[in-house]
Amino acid sequence: RPTYTTDAVTAVADKDNGGYFAGWECEQGTISDSGEETITFTAPASEEITAIKVVAKFKQVELEISKSSITLENGGTYTLTAGLNTDKFKGDDEISWTSSNPSVVKVENGKVTGVSDGTATVTASILDGKITASCKVTVSSILQKISIKAENDAKTLAVGDKLKLTAVAEPSGSSLGTVTWKSSDDKIATVTSTGTSATVEAKTAGEVTITATPNEHAVEFHF
Repeated sequence: RPTYTTDAVTAVADKDNGGYFAGWECEQGTISDSGEETITFTAPASEEITAIKVVAKFKQVELEISKSSITLENGGTYTLTAGLNTDKFKGDDEISWTSSNPSVVKVENGKVTGVSDGTATVTASILDGKITASCKVTVSSILQKISIKAENDAKTLAVGDKLKLTAVAEPSGSSLGTVTWKSSDDKIATVTSTGTSATVEAKTAGEVTITATPNEHAVEFHF
C-alpha cells in the first residue's frame, strides 16, 4: 500500500484565545505518525487516491481550580490551586488571581485570606481573563459567645402561655450554624424550634431548662 508523507499541512492553534492542537484526522487512510507540522498516513490499497482530506482538530484549554467554594473565619487562610486541563496548550499559561471584593477576601498567588464578614469570588485566570475558574468564599466572624434572649425579657410563664426565645451570637455576624433546642422536661414545657429561634409552651407548673445547642456549644435558659 502506498504511503504518503507531507510537510505542507500546518496546524496553527489560536493560542491567544486558549486554543490548542488536539490531533489529526484522515478519512481516506490511516495516520501512522502525526505532529503539528508533518503527518504520515497510509492510503487504502483497494482505492485509487487522488486527493487526501486531512482534518486538524483543535480544542480550547480549560482552567481547573481545587475548590468551588470554601468558608473561612475572619482572619483565616486557605490556599487554592489551579492548573490547565491539558499539557498540549502552547500559549501563555501564567495564572493570575483576583478577588471580587478585597475588603472581604484578599488573594495572593492562590492564598486566600478572610478580611471581614461577607462573600466574595476568587478567580484564577490566564490570557488576560479569557480563560477563568472561580471559587466562592464566605467569611464569618469567630463565634465567641452565645446567649438566649427571651421575648419581652420574660422569665416566667403561666400554664398555656407561649414564649419566643432567640439564640444570639457574639460578635454580631458570626455564624451559629445549626441550632438544636431541647426542653429538660416536656411535661412542664415543650419547645418547638425554627432555626435560631424557638417557641416554648408551658404545660404544667414547675421549673424547666431550655437548652440551645449551636455548633455543639450549649447554652441554657431557666424557667
